[in-house]
Amino acid sequence: MQSQYFQMALFDRVHSASRLITLMDYRIKQLQEELDALKSNGGPEAIAKAEERVSELQEELEKTKRERDEALLRREASEKELHEVRSNLGDAQRALQIRSQLPTGPSRVIDLNFLKHQDAHLDVPRTHSTVV
Repeated sequence: MQSQYFQMALFDRVHSASRLITLMDYRIKQLQEELDALKSNGGPEAIAKAEERVSELQEELEKTKRERDEALLRREASEKELHEVRSNLGDAQRALQIRSQLPTGPSRVIDLNFLKHQDAHLDVPRTHSTVV
């Protein structure tokens, strides 16, 4: 359950980062247009200020892209871990189901054919008849 919460938080963060990147990309284009307009009829001080602002926004955009990439990597790792946990849970549930089907008593003999049949489903090493 905690993995699902973590995964949803990462999805939200990646989505927010993507929106921010789109917004900043749009803003950079606007500033580039302003810069072009200033170059055609503005003074050198205005041009320098606009170029500085464009540079700052480009740096911020790169930082946000790196954060997004890191969040995506964490999300992939989280998904892999979740898949492994679900797989292990399924294996444990099948093992419990097999165990519940075994005969009970102080000395029980596990039928070799029963284990061979179950091993095919669980991918566990095969063993010979065992006295428990």
